[in-house]
Amino acid sequence: MKSTQFDDWFHIVYFIGLGLSFISCSLVLTILFRINFKDNSTKLRIYLSLIDLCSTVFLAIPYIPNGGSPIYQCFYNALYYFIIMLHGFWVLFISFFLYMLICKRNDNVTKFTTPAIIIFTIISLLATVVVLIIPGDGIQCVVLNKKNNMIIYLLITSVAFEVTIFTIITLFYIQIRKVIKKELSSEDKLSKRNRVYCLRLLSYPIMFFVLLAFTELNVFQYVYSDSDGLLLFEIRILVVGYYPCFNSMLYGYTKSSRKFLWSLLLKVPEYSENQELINDIRTVGFIKDRIFMDLADMSESDIFD
Repeated sequence: MKSTQFDDWFHIVYFIGLGLSFISCSLVLTILFRINFKDNSTKLRIYLSLIDLCSTVFLAIPYIPNGGSPIYQCFYNALYYFIIMLHGFWVLFISFFLYMLICKRNDNVTKFTTPAIIIFTIISLLATVVVLIIPGDGIQCVVLNKKNNMIIYLLITSVAFEVTIFTIITLFYIQIRKVIKKELSSEDKLSKRNRVYCLRLLSYPIMFFVLLAFTELNVFQYVYSDSDGLLLFEIRILVVGYYPCFNSMLYGYTKSSRKFLWSLLLKVPEYSENQELINDIRTVGFIKDRIFMDLADMSESDIFD
């Protein structure tokens, strides 16, 4: 009885998370597609929101009636590992993109956004296609068929991969934060607020660490425990279900995008005029690029407030 009640509550909380994630990703995508003057990071965030949106759809697949088909189960597992790996690659590329643009002042990286998503998609597909292979007994996928195979696969695609991603993006964002704080401090030495600016930059690796922590705990329990580790697995699934919601809001729902959303909802005509003027000012280099302002949790339209 208790188990049934737990399962019911788990499914309710899980689908609330998927619903919130779907809404937040859709909202961010609407803002990014509708915003008048796009910056170098717009395409990055569009791809990330699309990945998060796809993950919410993929996570609902197990609840589609399938009659216990092993092909269906293997296909779902492949989709799950594919989207997790692609997300990791893309989070890494975003941090590298921002590092090159802000720290190295190199805008050549903007040319590689679309080729990068294509390459990472292919790599992620190749890394997960083995999960689709059905062994002779027709019960489990080749990786899931034996515990040793699953352990090796998880240690490579989850533990080693995600720890490497987390380490690299943390180093990138620390460097980016130093550069932005230095520039803000030089422009306004009297402002104490500059000392706490760019907390958003620390939130990027922290957000990824939350996903990483439950992944590693679940994997190590699977390796060292005779039990199936269902509790940690279910907690991790809940984290994954809510993750796209917070992830898309962190990357896509910046101060400038919030102001744009309110201008759409309230139909403020002055906003579009101000944005056109701001774009002209930005073009001649009198104000920072929007990507810089977003990372500092600022908005160009503040100059009109």
